[in-house]
Amino acid sequence: MTPGGYGAGARVLAVLALGAGIVAVSDGLSARELRGPDVAVEATSQGITAEEILCPGAEFAGIAGVPDLSVTPRVVAAAAPAEALGADVRTAGGTLRLDAEPIAPATTPQRSATTATRAELLRQTASDPTPVRVSATGGLAPGVLAAQESDEASAEVTGLAEASCGRAGADAWLIGGGGAPGRQERLVLLNPGANPVTVDVEVFGHNGRVESSAAQGIVVQGRSRASVLLDAVAPEEDSPAYHVTTRGGFVASGLADYWIDGITPRGIESVAPLAAPATEQLIAGVPGKLPTTVRLLAPGEREAVVEIRLLTPDGPAALTGSRAVVRVPAGSTRDVEVTDVPAGIVAVQIRSDEPVAAAALTAPQKARDFGWSVAAAPLAGLSGAVYPAVADPRDRTRTLALVATGGAARVTVTSVRRGGAQVRSLSLESETTATVDLSTSDAVWVRTAGPGVVRAAVTVTGSTGRRFVLAVRPLTQARVSATSVGVAPLSPLD
Repeated sequence: MTPGGYGAGARVLAVLALGAGIVAVSDGLSARELRGPDVAVEATSQGITAEEILCPGAEFAGIAGVPDLSVTPRVVAAAAPAEALGADVRTAGGTLRLDAEPIAPATTPQRSATTATRAELLRQTASDPTPVRVSATGGLAPGVLAAQESDEASAEVTGLAEASCGRAGADAWLIGGGGAPGRQERLVLLNPGANPVTVDVEVFGHNGRVESSAAQGIVVQGRSRASVLLDAVAPEEDSPAYHVTTRGGFVASGLADYWIDGITPRGIESVAPLAAPATEQLIAGVPGKLPTTVRLLAPGEREAVVEIRLLTPDGPAALTGSRAVVRVPAGSTRDVEVTDVPAGIVAVQIRSDEPVAAAALTAPQKARDFGWSVAAAPLAGLSGAVYPAVADPRDRTRTLALVATGGAARVTVTSVRRGGAQVRSLSLESETTATVDLSTSDAVWVRTAGPGVVRAAVTVTGSTGRRFVLAVRPLTQARVSATSVGVAPLSPLD
């Protein structure tokens, strides 16, 4: 997956067909890099014709010796409407399929949903701690997205958790959880390939790196899922952060965060991977008027001096006192409380002299849910989110939160409701935020243009007190096209 969703990074592939003189190149490799002397290169872009995405399934279950939580996610998937795709992308034909049963061969028929219609939302429940597969072929492959949502209200588990399903990568940065009694975090790893992959987890805390043999050499079998109880990796760490790396393949990573205070449930959350450490980070989709804690990680060998401020619809807003500038020791984390968040949905801007990673925890007192908002990578190409429709927009609100930095930007937002698309264009001023109400939709796709850099998240908020819910997740990049490069020698080959 990309940083946002369940995983980070994308596999870069180049396949050379010598007989045909054709090279298929991913977006990460240019024709110029393949060109040799006396070779004519002609690149064309065409829509992908096959796509597969894995969702984690029941992420709060599946660890031997650890009681499962009664959480049943709803998995959804849809292909982007033609309005969100480029005019040269083929959109005719094909099938989208969602398999809710284990992806390994089974003795019973799979519980599946299929469609041949773009923008139609497929829905299934996932009761097993195994991956759920979404696959698309033909004209329905470009722009496919998938996600899962858990909405619980029991004596044991309450709250709303949403996770985008994405592609695997070689590493991922994660922030979440805490050391208070009743906190429990699970690292969920998905291997979409056929061969086993070995995973190592580097753990950071308030006092620096945390050494743990339980975080090394985790094997994830092919086309399967593995989960690790992070409490056993960093017990009683109040401010944990994690760096996941792989050997021998790629995995998609995510963090399932559960909190119970005595006998009172305090919520659940699915935490997406963060943007890789950098000297500037943006956390979009932070709900206002609620106590928020920003967690910073300085993974390098030098202390980071970090400036924090808020971006609002009216522009930047400085923090007061010592919270505006924070020193984070090398290899350590720091939690910074932000109590004066204005109304609405805002962004947190973080600038540092050394690369840092960041996320923000919103956890109202006495509420029965909490949410993590993560620093996400800038939008590129087509990005979006799919989700179960809000049952009652008067009780819950789903909002697309956008923020631009480095200049103004234009954003095209294509939202879908029951298969029908609505296209809107927005202008974003630099270092300001904007929102779009998605409460009556079940999917959204976004494209950006202009000199400014745009980050975005989807935020769900609802009610107060015992009925309070919160879930925040960044948009996921959707694969649309691949580049084919025709190679023709200008002179005979020796």
